[in-house]
Amino acid sequence: MNEEKKVPFKWEFGEETISLQLGMYANNQRLYIGMITHIEDGAEPFADMTVNLPGYSLEPGEAFISGDISKDLLRFIKENKLGKVLPYQVQSGYGKYSAVAFDLEKLKAFDPKGVAEFRKQDQVEYLLDVLLFGETEEKAALITEYGKDVIQLEQRMAELAAADAARTKKHHERHAAAPER
Repeated sequence: MNEEKKVPFKWEFGEETISLQLGMYANNQRLYIGMITHIEDGAEPFADMTVNLPGYSLEPGEAFISGDISKDLLRFIKENKLGKVLPYQVQSGYGKYSAVAFDLEKLKAFDPKGVAEFRKQDQVEYLLDVLLFGETEEKAALITEYGKDVIQLEQRMAELAAADAARTKKHHERHAAAPER
């Protein structure tokens, strides 16, 4: 039985029974955590626990907490031991946002598949960093360890880089500065 974990969430308007759903933000693969409420009629989205602030640096598994109900969210995170609230806040627009280093093992109880996908993405990023920026010895060790998977990945990266270069060249040719009139 792989039933999702549901827990009470207390906030200023009462109490909700919620579960958590993990994902990644599309533009930077940072951790996204959504809250799902469970009512008589079924499940529906309740709130975003995290917010994406791309201008700030975070480690994998860290996220900024949504400012809408942040005090309630931070209390919930602490009560359920989901992570450690980091000792700083960042400003974006008119809001201030707290950062949390989430415990992926604790989050796994809510969404095992989401945690697995997030971890896999982190591993892929590490492998890409080694292939793109690593020393020759590191690349050789990686290729030996991962074999043909790495070779296929390198080929695909080269194809994507070539396609991107072609698109950029075509874009610049189309939008070249027009002569003055």
